[in-house]
Amino acid sequence: MTATDLQEWLKSVSATGWEWSETNGWVSASQLRRAPALGHLFAYLLASNFIVPMQAPAALRADA
Repeated sequence: MTATDLQEWLKSVSATGWEWSETNGWVSASQLRRAPALGHLFAYLLASNFIVPMQAPAALRADA
Protein backbone atom coordinates (compact mmCIF):
# COMPACT_ATOMS: atom_id res chain seq x y z
CA MET A 1 0.00 0.00 0.00
CA THR A 2 1.13 3.55 -0.26
CA ALA A 3 3.02 4.97 2.72
CA THR A 4 0.39 7.69 3.04
CA ASP A 5 -2.44 5.13 3.18
CA LEU A 6 -0.48 3.10 5.74
CA GLN A 7 0.02 6.14 7.97
CA GLU A 8 -3.66 7.05 7.75
CA TRP A 9 -4.77 3.49 8.49
CA LEU A 10 -2.44 3.14 11.49
CA LYS A 11 -3.74 6.44 12.84
CA SER A 12 -7.38 5.39 12.33
CA VAL A 13 -6.90 2.20 14.37
CA SER A 14 -4.63 3.88 16.94
CA ALA A 15 -1.80 1.45 16.17
CA THR A 16 1.63 2.39 17.45
CA GLY A 17 5.08 0.82 17.32
CA TRP A 18 5.30 0.28 13.57
CA GLU A 19 8.27 1.32 11.46
CA TRP A 20 8.82 0.86 7.74
CA SER A 21 10.91 1.73 4.76
CA GLU A 22 9.30 2.62 1.46
CA THR A 23 10.10 2.30 -2.21
CA ASN A 24 8.81 5.16 -4.35
CA GLY A 25 6.07 5.83 -1.80
CA TRP A 26 4.99 2.18 -1.51
CA VAL A 27 5.33 -0.11 1.52
CA SER A 28 5.33 -3.91 1.27
CA ALA A 29 4.78 -6.28 4.19
CA SER A 30 8.49 -7.15 4.05
CA GLN A 31 9.31 -3.47 4.67
CA LEU A 32 7.22 -3.29 7.86
CA ARG A 33 8.84 -3.80 11.26
CA ARG A 34 7.04 -4.11 14.57
CA ALA A 35 8.69 -3.05 17.79
CA PRO A 36 9.14 -5.75 20.45
CA ALA A 37 7.31 -7.58 21.97
CA LEU A 38 5.20 -8.35 18.87
CA GLY A 39 8.03 -7.93 16.35
CA HIS A 40 8.93 -11.63 16.53
CA LEU A 41 5.32 -12.62 15.77
CA PHE A 42 5.19 -10.41 12.66
CA ALA A 43 8.58 -11.79 11.50
CA TYR A 44 7.27 -15.34 12.00
CA LEU A 45 4.13 -14.62 9.95
CA LEU A 46 6.29 -13.30 7.10
CA ALA A 47 8.77 -16.20 7.27
CA SER A 48 5.94 -18.76 7.33
CA ASN A 49 4.19 -17.12 4.35
CA PHE A 50 1.05 -16.42 6.38
CA ILE A 51 1.63 -12.85 5.17
CA VAL A 52 2.95 -12.61 1.62
CA PRO A 53 4.53 -9.31 0.54
CA MET A 54 3.33 -7.87 -2.74
CA GLN A 55 5.64 -6.04 -5.09
CA ALA A 56 4.98 -2.49 -6.16
CA PRO A 57 3.60 -2.17 -9.69
CA ALA A 58 6.41 -2.02 -12.26
CA ALA A 59 5.43 1.48 -13.34
CA LEU A 60 6.09 2.73 -9.79
CA ARG A 61 9.37 0.93 -9.09
CA ALA A 62 12.68 2.76 -9.45
CA ASP A 63 14.23 -0.21 -11.29
CA ALA A 64 11.50 -0.24 -13.98
